[in-house]
Amino acid sequence: MSQQLTPETIHYLTQLEQTIIHAASTGSAESSHHLDVERLNSHDGLGGACLELLRRRGWGICGGGSNVNVDSDGNVSRQDAVTFYALTTLQRSPVLACLPPTATEAAVEERLLGVQNYEQFASLRIQLQYLLLSTISHAPSLLSMPSFVATKVGVLLALLVREEYPTRWTSPWQDTWQSLRCQSVSKESLLTNSSRRETMASLDMYLRFLDGISDEIVYPAATPEHD
Repeated sequence: MSQQLTPETIHYLTQLEQTIIHAASTGSAESSHHLDVERLNSHDGLGGACLELLRRRGWGICGGGSNVNVDSDGNVSRQDAVTFYALTTLQRSPVLACLPPTATEAAVEERLLGVQNYEQFASLRIQLQYLLLSTISHAPSLLSMPSFVATKVGVLLALLVREEYPTRWTSPWQDTWQSLRCQSVSKESLLTNSSRRETMASLDMYLRFLDGISDEIVYPAATPEHD
């Protein structure tokens, strides 16, 4: 789903990672300000860059997700800091804040976003959907995922439903359920400790997804983002 990255892009992503880790580990106001400036100056709110940051951690890669929260030095907290930043920035980005225009709003939308930006955002949402669903379908990724990261995943899936259903994503509930392999839940799946843990992690993620639907779509005014 991702394109071959240029050396310049790889260098930029590495610098971005280092700034995120420095801001998270030291509380540096300068680093946090730098990240805010980067996000505001980016036409997609760093949405594309954040997708690449997640891919660098194994998200969306079959069989590679078991290490999504552990960096090369075995430092779990630093890796989670980058993951959490990427997910949060995607949540705040224009990629997930550009509903398809109605006939009367089309001209306004084109002036605000531009046709090219709008199409690019739609492409990034498709990539994000694939990345999230493929990652949670991998049991080791789900089992190692911290609860605060899992909550963000549920929120992002809900925001994708808000933007894409029913025109581009026709069966989000079924697709998420099947990605989590919840359809295989049975008495037999609860017999061993490992299968029980996988089943409970899958059900927990689906409930986080439904909670995100409630907060972002059913009762959006009740969430802090809209207060």
